Amino acid sequence: MTNKVVRGVLGALLITLLAAGQNLLAQSSLGGSVSGSVTDPSGAAVRDASVKLTNEATGVALTTTTTSAGQFVFPVVVVGTYTLAVTSQGFSQAQVTGLSVSPNKNTPANVTLKVGTTATTVDVQASTVQLETETAEQSTSIDQSTYANLPLALNGAPRSPTAFSDLMPGVTDAPSNSSTFNEPGENQIFSQSVNGGQTLASEIYYDGVSQMDTNVAGDYRNQPVPVEAISEFTLVENNYSAEYSRTPGGILSFNTRSGTNTWHGEAYEFNENNAMNAAGWFNPVVPAERQNEFGGSAGGFIKRDKAFVFGYGGGFRFNANQPASLTTIPTALMVKGDFTSYHDSSGNVIPIYDPTTTTFNPVTGNYTRQQFSCNGVLNVICPSRFTAVANGFIPYIPTNYVNSNNEANFLSGGYTSDQFNRWGVKFDYNLTDKNEWDCHDPEGSGERSRFRGDEY
Repeated sequence: MTNKVVRGVLGALLITLLAAGQNLLAQSSLGGSVSGSVTDPSGAAVRDASVKLTNEATGVALTTTTTSAGQFVFPVVVVGTYTLAVTSQGFSQAQVTGLSVSPNKNTPANVTLKVGTTATTVDVQASTVQLETETAEQSTSIDQSTYANLPLALNGAPRSPTAFSDLMPGVTDAPSNSSTFNEPGENQIFSQSVNGGQTLASEIYYDGVSQMDTNVAGDYRNQPVPVEAISEFTLVENNYSAEYSRTPGGILSFNTRSGTNTWHGEAYEFNENNAMNAAGWFNPVVPAERQNEFGGSAGGFIKRDKAFVFGYGGGFRFNANQPASLTTIPTALMVKGDFTSYHDSSGNVIPIYDPTTTTFNPVTGNYTRQQFSCNGVLNVICPSRFTAVANGFIPYIPTNYVNSNNEANFLSGGYTSDQFNRWGVKFDYNLTDKNEWDCHDPEGSGERSRFRGDEY
């Protein structure tokens, strides 16, 4: 009965996901790999040894045997922590636990068997420090626990999974301190350079799928999942393999979380409120600013060691007054058409010219215009020249100037209101020890509104 229910659930899920096919991200081979060699105590290669690689979270196992040179390789391994077990006739079983597989990296696992019976097991803890000896590729990885333990700034936008790439070797960035709305990663896309490469040049992969954009390669703002849905992140800085292309910058590769053999979940809320903020130099009051990022995730098994599901959902709400700042609006005289007080830094009148008086001199090839004049007074536009549009707009120009200057004469403010939601679900199904089906459907929606004008 249980098997029938499981098959029915999986069938329904498959139909649902195929119906939403245009939104699905199918996981490619961009996980990691594990390779190594098996030798006896004398250093001789052990051929035909049985090698089993088991995911410690899901129980999914991969198997292979060593070659005549005692070597083995698992070319496509989902990111996670694994246990490697090696058995061969005449030797004790060797077991390496805590073997960490990262995106786009090969994890070496060399095993030396000891003489004994297969009923005896020798446990070895995998080293957490691994030297890259397989390729010249330079990359840095961050796992989910790092995301959970290190702070991510709240700066008028949802926390960005790409933020920690700024901390990696070879990456330079000039982040903005603007408190206006920014989409996730918006500051980085316009300022981040990887190993001296161009900005607007890095490429982003989610579960092996490139976030291709015809306008900007790897647009950091197109981030379909929140931080809590990331299992691991790798920045490939240079010397990357031929599977990558399109970019003179870096490769940012994200792997999303999956369900495991135990159900787990979390809920979170990040809040920023103006009640704890200072007013600032020009602000007579503390600008209103309220930012909330909230959500949750849960994952587990549909069938142990076989089928898994992970779902997440969250929202972002941001409401804030723009910080007060000095800006320039037309003076009371300018509103009437009088620009006689429009001077440069040396005190000279800056002439304004009438576009309707434009003439062409065929001898010099130059165009000339006459200076505005009204009743013989230069630099004055007669009110009769004002259009209906201008007369309709003039009443909306503020008159509460903070000084009599031609520039920086008005204290301006405004407000920003933004909200959007992200949700998604990921399914993993282990077909065989050599084939796995993964499907991730991220969704999202959002709205924004802005106003800038007279707040005081």
